Amino acid sequence: MDLARENLRRLMAERGHSEAEAARLSGVGQTWLNRYLRGKIENPNVQRIGKLATLYGVTTEDVLFAHPAGGAASQPARWDPDILADAMALLDRVDRIQGRPIEPRPSPARLAIACDVVASELAAPSDSVVARLADRLRRAGG
Repeated sequence: MDLARENLRRLMAERGHSEAEAARLSGVGQTWLNRYLRGKIENPNVQRIGKLATLYGVTTEDVLFAHPAGGAASQPARWDPDILADAMALLDRVDRIQGRPIEPRPSPARLAIACDVVASELAAPSDSVVARLADRLRRAGG
C-alpha cells in the first residue's frame, strides 16, 4: 500500500473518523477522498493532503513521507531522503533557469518526475540532468 494512503487510514482510524467525517471536517470532497484511498488517484493534490494533515495535527510531509512506526519510509527508491533532497534542489535549479517562482512544496507529480530523474542518475544533479528534467516537466505540462 502507498505510504501516504496508509498514513491517512491510520490517522482516520486513530480518531475514529469515517471517510465521510474526514472529508467533511477537512474540507476535501468525500468522492475525492474515497477515490484517493482506493488508489484511483495516483498523484494527489498536495493542498488536499495538507487539509487532511491539518485536521490530524501533522504536516503534509508527515502524511506523504513518514513511516507510521517512526522508522525509515517504505516508499519506492524515489522517496529516499537523499534522492528527495537532490530532487528538490534540482527542481529549484530548473525553476530558476525557467524564471518560474520557486515552489517551497512542489506538486507531487513534479516531485515524482524529479525523483525519477535523480534516481536514474544515482548521482548529484548535473547540468544535463537539469536539462532532461526541464524537458520532461515541459512534456508533462508542469
